[in-house]
Amino acid sequence: MSLLLVMGLQPLSDPRSFCNEKICEILKEHGGTEPVGLDSIKPCYEIHHTEVDMDDAIIIEEGAYSEVYLVKWRGTEVAAKTIRSSIASNDRVKSTFMKEIALWQRLRHPNIVQFLGVLNHSGRSVFLTEYLPNGSLYDILKRKGRLDLPTTVAFALDIAR
Repeated sequence: MSLLLVMGLQPLSDPRSFCNEKICEILKEHGGTEPVGLDSIKPCYEIHHTEVDMDDAIIIEEGAYSEVYLVKWRGTEVAAKTIRSSIASNDRVKSTFMKEIALWQRLRHPNIVQFLGVLNHSGRSVFLTEYLPNGSLYDILKRKGRLDLPTTVAFALDIAR
């Protein structure tokens, strides 16, 4: 449980969404917290839309409800995540996306991609993070397959910090 809290995850989110009050009570007794609200978005992370050139964006990843683009911000390549235009008007998707932004704002760790800020582009929220040209640990594991023991230990130590 404490690892979830340190990572900024909200352990009551799932049981609350499934209306499982008994599990919610147990989690609260052990430090569980309520889901992040939309009011937790801090304006200090707001980036003016003119600082990011979304017109030259290159799509690098697509998910069920979002797209990630490679863009330039202040001359640096960064990743820009936004809701797919086809579902951008869905209130539930927007709410989930805003909660994701609120979570990203709170994550600070040398081995976690850095959250940079939020902007509004064509009526949609976009958040920027560091861009990893070699991909995530997951991408590396998919490409390389099984890792040797020293590399595995090095990754495990980095994750544990």
